[in-house]
Formats: sequence, C-alpha cells, structure tokens
Amino acid sequence: MVSRTCYNTSNPSNTWACYKWNATQAQGHTGSWRYAPLNGSSSLLPVPLPFYTYSSVVGSNTVEYRHWLTADTGYSTSLYGSRLFGNNARSSLNWTNPSALGSK
Repeated sequence: MVSRTCYNTSNPSNTWACYKWNATQAQGHTGSWRYAPLNGSSSLLPVPLPFYTYSSVVGSNTVEYRHWLTADTGYSTSLYGSRLFGNNARSSLNWTNPSALGSK
C-alpha cells in the first residue's frame, strides 16, 4: 500500500490523503490469495486489480471508499464501491460508476 493524495476531478484543489493498494507489489508468499484478475471470473473482479482507498465520516458513520481507475484496470470506465466500516467488504460494497477520483 502506498500513500497518495486524492482529489475529485471536478475540484482538484480539494485534496485528501488516500492509499493505493496493489497486490502485484505484495511481498512474501502470495500464492494462496493472489491470482490473475483478468481470468474471466466475473464474480471476483475487480478486487485483485490496483485500487485507491480512503475513509470519511458521514453523519455518525465512517464510510470506506474503494476506487478502481481506468488507468490501472484497463476498464472502459472507472468505478468505485463504498461500505460502512464494520460491514463485510465482500458482501456490502455499494457499487457506483463512473468514479471522479484523481490521484497525485
């Protein structure tokens, strides 16, 4: 995971801390959990592809955001998912596209 600075492409001067997660840069044994993400498995995409993550407090809840950008995935559009902290990320992501996230 690498620390980055993120922004909304419609307002690049408003920035916040975010992190880029990239499984291809993981160290140590990865054979039990890492696989080629573009293997045609629609039930597992895009989690193994690089994504940006950050959290924000919305009301009294903390929400985690995960963004998959076209430049990293090769998809025709960027997309993102969000979830309340404490909920299972595998089953509780709310998917939205397109993502307007930018990163420096």
